[in-house]
Amino acid sequence: MMKKVRRLIMVALAGIVCTLGGCDDTGCTLYNSTLCHISFYSELGLATVLEDTLTVYAVGAETPVYNMGVNLYTLKVQLSYYKDIDTLLYEHWMGTADEPAPHQVDTLFIRKSDMPHFESPDCGVAMFHEIEEVWWENDSRFPETPLFKGVFIYHPQVYYNSEDNIRLFI
Repeated sequence: MMKKVRRLIMVALAGIVCTLGGCDDTGCTLYNSTLCHISFYSELGLATVLEDTLTVYAVGAETPVYNMGVNLYTLKVQLSYYKDIDTLLYEHWMGTADEPAPHQVDTLFIRKSDMPHFESPDCGVAMFHEIEEVWWENDSRFPETPLFKGVFIYHPQVYYNSEDNIRLFI
């Protein structure tokens, strides 16, 4: 009887060791979204807050990338996987809730190259980006009050980072 119990314990221990030894950490990052960080700066080069309401649309997308944000200092935007140039429309609502004013739409263009990133067979393929050029167009209806006054590529590599990629001067 004692031999059977000892043998049963040995088999159970072997099973546990095999099960635990067979586990593998996939090494996949939990946050595999590559987001482009776009931050707002004053003309003096100081980080600033956009106090008015802002909605951002990606041309070709059905829903806003960012909807009705207020008091923003940075946006995190996912870039496309298949286009060389992403076009973002910034709909800026001027005025206040009590006295609404017309909105203007400024456009930001981001030329980039896409680089598939492979970590392991267990992980999905992530898409990294290299920003090559950015430029903007102001809403021609409001030439005296443009939202954008300049744009600058601060960190061109878009991957799992949290640094500013683009700085918008407002």
